[in-house]
Amino acid sequence: MRSLFKMELKRAFVNRMFVLALAIGLLLAALQVMSVVVPFAFSDVWAPVRNGMKGVWPHSFYSSWIGVTGYSVFSTLYYFMLPLLVCLPHASSLYADLKAGYTGNVHTRVKASYYYFAKMTAVFLSAGAVSVVPLVANLLATMLFLPLVLPDPVAGIFFSGARMWLDVYYSSPNLYIVLYLLLTFFVSGIIAWCAVSFGFLVSNGFMVLVAPFVCCVFLSFVGGASLLTRYAPISLLSPYAGNATQILWVIVFYAFLGTLFCLFTGWQVHRQEAALWRNS
Repeated sequence: MRSLFKMELKRAFVNRMFVLALAIGLLLAALQVMSVVVPFAFSDVWAPVRNGMKGVWPHSFYSSWIGVTGYSVFSTLYYFMLPLLVCLPHASSLYADLKAGYTGNVHTRVKASYYYFAKMTAVFLSAGAVSVVPLVANLLATMLFLPLVLPDPVAGIFFSGARMWLDVYYSSPNLYIVLYLLLTFFVSGIIAWCAVSFGFLVSNGFMVLVAPFVCCVFLSFVGGASLLTRYAPISLLSPYAGNATQILWVIVFYAFLGTLFCLFTGWQVHRQEAALWRNS
């Protein structure tokens, strides 16, 4: 079991698709720093603000990292592409294993439940890493250029209105960031599990990767004013989107989806193991 788990983790984190997904995320995070953070720190246009001559609040780390700059095209692109990026590293591996007959060889050596657990864990962790690592890199880079001026509602450059964890943002902004990182990690893992489940429903590896992204876009844009739109990852995971959904319902919603994906995938894996033993 341990060797199988290590092997799945290696397959998830040591492959070209993981590097590609991480590189795209890091590129978008770096472009946001260069286009938003660096000008705030060095541009002559903002010199009077930095010197206090305009009598306005200076740009802060807490108002300039990629998660809170919705006016930046790179921030928007990052969260828009996230449902696709998190599926690239390992979400289609079960589909590929089935097509190659690899699962049959594994099932003759270990229980299907062991393989299934190792696969789903590796998929979840790789998806979470792809989603969070670029955000952490962006946070560290932003911290190098801008001061840690705490958010103040009277400044006019920080959040206002109904949104999730607004009280935490003003009372403990660092905790606010950590909470969003954890939420992003968790939801990204569920999205990748969705792709794994689609591997049993479609006959094309490309569709396995794209299907969760299409579902997320549908929730965001086609859902309109429906309540489900609030749970779309594209808007839910970005703090600047102003999502006022209660975190308890978010957790319940995605935990329910994750349970469905795991049960469906586990059922399919055990079906194939039973068929294998009947034919042997």
